[in-house]
Amino acid sequence: MVRDRNGSNEILKSLIGKTLEEGRTICENNGYTYRIIRRDETNYITTSDLRFDRINFQLDSNIITKCSIS
Repeated sequence: MVRDRNGSNEILKSLIGKTLEEGRTICENNGYTYRIIRRDETNYITTSDLRFDRINFQLDSNIITKCSIS
């Protein structure tokens, strides 16, 4: 499967509003890894390598409020 930043808009949209556990399951079922780049007020240090198989989660109160592929 070819993956790019734009080819996964539907999965990104489907993650918004889900809990971390629900997001983890969606990623696993669709062949993605994930990482948390922000949880509430804490921003985590991340690498800047570009990976189209990884979704970045930003969480507020354990709910995914923003996500991106990089």
